[in-house]
Amino acid sequence: MARISRDLSFNRGPAMYGDESSETPPEELYDEEDSQVAIEKAMLVHGYCLKLLEERRRELSAELQPSS
Repeated sequence: MARISRDLSFNRGPAMYGDESSETPPEELYDEEDSQVAIEKAMLVHGYCLKLLEERRRELSAELQPSS
């Protein structure tokens, strides 16, 4: 997940603004396949985060249940 996050973060600026030093617009740096891969990676991380949050919610809920 850390590698995916770093990769997405690293490419966010150029994907939004292009390469300012060479004045290359984003559409010349990235193509449809690049965007699909980024979306898939983001969805994967999102799914892991949702799973982790749900597990933690269940743990906290169990902790708050009164002992019998």
